[in-house]
Amino acid sequence: MLARRYAGLETRVQQLMNAWCAPTCSGCPKVCCRPEMCRESLESPFLLLVREYGTTTPGWRNKHGWLGPNGCRLKVGRPPVCYEFLCRALLTGQPNQGTRNRLISLARLISQAGRRALGGDHLVEIMTPERLARVKPQRLSARFDQAESEINELKSFWDYR
Repeated sequence: MLARRYAGLETRVQQLMNAWCAPTCSGCPKVCCRPEMCRESLESPFLLLVREYGTTTPGWRNKHGWLGPNGCRLKVGRPPVCYEFLCRALLTGQPNQGTRNRLISLARLISQAGRRALGGDHLVEIMTPERLARVKPQRLSARFDQAESEINELKSFWDYR
């Protein structure tokens, strides 16, 4: 249940990030993704569970990781850093500080939703199935609810723009 809800949350964040960032990212000559950044997607038991709720996962390639000619091929189960990274062009390309702040809030949603899932560890940092089984879903439910609410607000802002 927890992995399914996280996958849904991640899907919504990803869709909004893609819509918001595509105009800048599609014209960028630099590729900001590096395979070493997404190793966590292979090492985290939680992200492995989350990927089960996505479409068929493409094969990992040592040289390119999940990266394909049109960007990341991984639909869900990406490490939070994939959403948090906002290059200078993305930030300076926003029309005003309010819009920048909204983009930053969106980029941090996945990290905030899974933070301190067990002790000080984020959901994706819990590296054993035994520890993962100790996570109490009800503890994270309020954070997931808050993230969904924020996504709805940000989507309304995006749709209005």
